[in-house]
Amino acid sequence: MSAPRAATSIISQPLSRLRRAAKAHPRLAVLLRALLWALTLGYFAFALLLLALRYAILPQIESYRGDVERMISTSINRPVGIRKIEAHWSGLRPALNLEGFEIRDAQGRAALGFDQVDAELSWKSLWHLELRLALLELDAPSLLLRRDRDGRLFAAGLEITPQPGDEEGFADWLLVQERVVIRNASITWLDELRGATPLELKRLNFQLDNSGSRHRFGFTADPPRQLAARIDIRGDFHGRDLDQFQAWKGDAYAELDYADLAGWRAWVDYPLALPQGSGALRLWLGFANKQLASATADVRLADVRLQLRPDLPELDLVLLEGRFGGRRLDGGFEAELKHLTLATRDGLALPPTDLKLTWQEAAANRPSRGAATANGLDLDALARLATHLPLGDVNRARLARHAPRGRVFDLKLDWQGTPENVGAPEKWSVKSRFEGLGMTALGPVPGISGVNGHVEGNEKGGQLTLDGQKALFELPAVFAEPKLELEAFSAELDWKATASALQVRLQKAAFHNKDAAGEASGEWHALPAGPGRIDLGARLTRGSGDAVWRYMPLGVGKDVRDWLQGAIIGGKANDVTLKLQGDLAQFPFRDGKQGLFEVRGKFIDAGLRYADSWPVIDGIEGELLFSGQRMLITGKRGRIFGVALRDVRAEIADLEQLDELLTVTGKATGPTADFLRFIEASPVGERIDHFTEDMKAEGSGELDLKLGLRLRKLASSRVEGSYRFDGNRLTVDSDLPPLGEVRGALKFSADHLEARGIRGTLLDSPLSVDLRTAGDGNVQVNAVGEINVATLRRQFPHPVFDHLAGSSKWTGSVRVRKKSAEVKLMSNLVGLSSSLPAPFNKPATDAMPFSFERKAAPEPAARPAARPAAVSRAPTFKDTAPGSAGGRRARPDAGPARAQPRPRPAHAGGAPP
Repeated sequence: MSAPRAATSIISQPLSRLRRAAKAHPRLAVLLRALLWALTLGYFAFALLLLALRYAILPQIESYRGDVERMISTSINRPVGIRKIEAHWSGLRPALNLEGFEIRDAQGRAALGFDQVDAELSWKSLWHLELRLALLELDAPSLLLRRDRDGRLFAAGLEITPQPGDEEGFADWLLVQERVVIRNASITWLDELRGATPLELKRLNFQLDNSGSRHRFGFTADPPRQLAARIDIRGDFHGRDLDQFQAWKGDAYAELDYADLAGWRAWVDYPLALPQGSGALRLWLGFANKQLASATADVRLADVRLQLRPDLPELDLVLLEGRFGGRRLDGGFEAELKHLTLATRDGLALPPTDLKLTWQEAAANRPSRGAATANGLDLDALARLATHLPLGDVNRARLARHAPRGRVFDLKLDWQGTPENVGAPEKWSVKSRFEGLGMTALGPVPGISGVNGHVEGNEKGGQLTLDGQKALFELPAVFAEPKLELEAFSAELDWKATASALQVRLQKAAFHNKDAAGEASGEWHALPAGPGRIDLGARLTRGSGDAVWRYMPLGVGKDVRDWLQGAIIGGKANDVTLKLQGDLAQFPFRDGKQGLFEVRGKFIDAGLRYADSWPVIDGIEGELLFSGQRMLITGKRGRIFGVALRDVRAEIADLEQLDELLTVTGKATGPTADFLRFIEASPVGERIDHFTEDMKAEGSGELDLKLGLRLRKLASSRVEGSYRFDGNRLTVDSDLPPLGEVRGALKFSADHLEARGIRGTLLDSPLSVDLRTAGDGNVQVNAVGEINVATLRRQFPHPVFDHLAGSSKWTGSVRVRKKSAEVKLMSNLVGLSSSLPAPFNKPATDAMPFSFERKAAPEPAARPAARPAAVSRAPTFKDTAPGSAGGRRARPDAGPARAQPRPRPAHAGGAPP
């Protein structure tokens, strides 16, 4: 089909349809004929107008100059004048060229003039019955804008200050022109009110495009180079009537490649103090309801000093870069930061951070709600910046107390409250990942540091995963040593909230540090009152005994923790278990009915310093038990000075009583020499003036020890112990013969020794000894024995014994004070015969009273830092033999001179000596 035929077919088909419709509806046929006649008349009228303009009016346009002046004056509501007017055609639109165009003041004086104005008329002028331009173009105008000291505005001397009741004719007229263009203009702004120097903008270009209710504009200009680079401003607005500007809406854009922000303070009022700063800026603004509805700014600033509020410290920034944004919502707002980076001169650095916050207040049928998202959030840097931000004293103090640290990634937080209670959200959800999280402990809230993890959940439940290296937990409400350092840990827990309570379940936690390694799991349930109910189990695979005190909760008294800190030395714990069940308000569950608190574990190679000045029990292998209010340490085996111990127990029956009583018991079997070392190293040795220091022993025995130590009043502690000799050989003094086959029990306390009925032999003769300490620390020894002359002769080959025969019983006492002995011996010598000269001869059946006494040595004068003088010992028999002229002097000994004994000779029948 040919093109003409195709066009004819396209036109004929609608016409045929119209004819058929007209035949079916007569009224439609009448309407169509009327419309056809109107179009035909309009076409010929427009053609006649076009011909009249082209051949009659425009060639004679100069003769219509007055009419054009009146038309423009009416449109802009200002008197105008035109020196010359020319016309031509621009396509189908008539165009005018105005030379010497002036806008005059009320007195008719020229106020603003333009050398040349080009305009193209719009055919819309016909049906609007006013001048409408398709194009208004001004080339290279110069304009002086001024504000005087009274705040009045002037343009080239013409006052343009808005006045109440003024008609905005010029502005309304400008917004209905299709295009307005200003090229290469120059504007000078003089602000006499601020006292600022003139500001000149050169190479100013402006274009305004109007299309119905849409208005777009663009503005560029060159400010002084020291202030800024080229200014670029654009806008796109929708609105019809400036009298109803509140109904307008639109967007504006501004760009500065460089600007001295502080330099613009002479002409611009900033909402904050900005004494220094420069950089680049891109700004997007959104307007609605006669107010700023949204704002977005891309900034890159350097060397910025600013103060957000007069009472806040100045913020000195080396760099500030990122995007800031915000917009109004219905009853709320939305604020956003993207890729925000800053660095201050004092070393604070904020890595690239994204943050978005949305908030809407509660409405009649809508609860309050909010949302926040963040990525790369450095909590430490933000907390330090808080001192410079207008956050309010309460929030700033809260940040300072919590001191948050770490970085948050992929945070998404939503919450929703009720109109009655905005501060307590009834619905919320959170999802986030964090690294190096930390905060200071406050009350029951623990402090943490170096924690990584992921959280996801809402008000109904969720999951939390934690892990960390070199992590720190601060638990001041749990431990006296609040800082718990972990070389590594991991934990998985979840929570579930029901209408009745909150439940938290610790699925698994594993940890290790220098003190211990282990794992834990359990559950916690909230109760209507109190700290809640717990069911927690933990197991240590490794532990250090000397760190036990550090993990005692505050429910255990300070005196007990202090005792544990000094008492347990070294040691390794394994297979330690913790069970904590019940209402925490009843902790530590004294009766065992309200709950269970039990720590049980085994340890090896531990030392126990149960009390100061008492020998340490080392090498203990046993168990540790905390059960309710009770603490018990049991040792299967241990050592004191190498002596093996058994059945060692250290027990505090009630950890909560005001005067904690520690009971220590133990038994040992070993050499008596080690027992003497034990006495010497204990407070007993000091109390008896080291009476046992020079004693020597052969053989073994059994020690039974019991101590009752009041941790808050150690001076009033009770010590009970006994040592049972088993066929020992004792050398009490080097000047006395040793005791053999010693059997019996020696009882002692912290300041007392006592022994009754100790059996033994002295020079192969039976002996019975009683021993006790007096209140002043003196040691009193009473002995009963029998002496045999034959044994003496073998022990001491002295000629005097050749004149003696038989045996006799004797009694004696020794009183020791500060290692100086006072000795008394008495016998009736019955059973002993003597062939010595009179008066010392006697038969065995006769009695002859005999007594021997040695006084204690006088106490030497005290000398600084000197050991007390050696105490005299009892003389040997040969030192006091008859014929020695009243008794020989005591045998000299090494060290200071001994006191001289003063023996009394035997006497018979009361005869004088």
